[in-house]
Amino acid sequence: MFKKFILTGVLLLVLAGSVATAQAQLSQLPEQAPTGPITRDQAIGIAMAGAQGWGEQNAHLVDVRKQSRNNFIGQLKAQGDDVLLAGTGDVWIVDLSGKFTPKRVEPGTILQCSAMFLVIDIDSGDVISAGCR
Repeated sequence: MFKKFILTGVLLLVLAGSVATAQAQLSQLPEQAPTGPITRDQAIGIAMAGAQGWGEQNAHLVDVRKQSRNNFIGQLKAQGDDVLLAGTGDVWIVDLSGKFTPKRVEPGTILQCSAMFLVIDIDSGDVISAGCR
C-alpha cells in the first residue's frame, strides 16, 4: 500500500511538472498577430520570431528598411534572382545575422547560413518571403 502511495505521489509530481512546463511554453508564444499597418518595431519582433524558427535564438539586427514591393523585386532581379511577391504596397525588409538553419530544404540536406532576410507586408504583418545567404 505504501509503495502505491509513493508511486502515485511521484506520478502527480511528474504531471505537475509537465503542466508547468506546458504553461511556460504557452506564455512564450507571441500574442495574436498585429492588425493594420505594422510599425518598424513590430516588424523586428516578427523577424526575431522567424529567426528562432530557423534555430537562431540570439539573432542580431543588421538592417530594417521600408520599401515598395516593386523596388524590392527590382533589386532582386538586378542580383539575378527571380521572385514573385503577391500583393501591392510597401513591405519591411529585415536583415539579421546569426546561424540559421532553414526548414524548407530537401530531405537529408542540412543548410546553414549566417544572414537571413524577411520580407513583411506592412498592412497585414504577414511574412511574405524569407531567405538566407
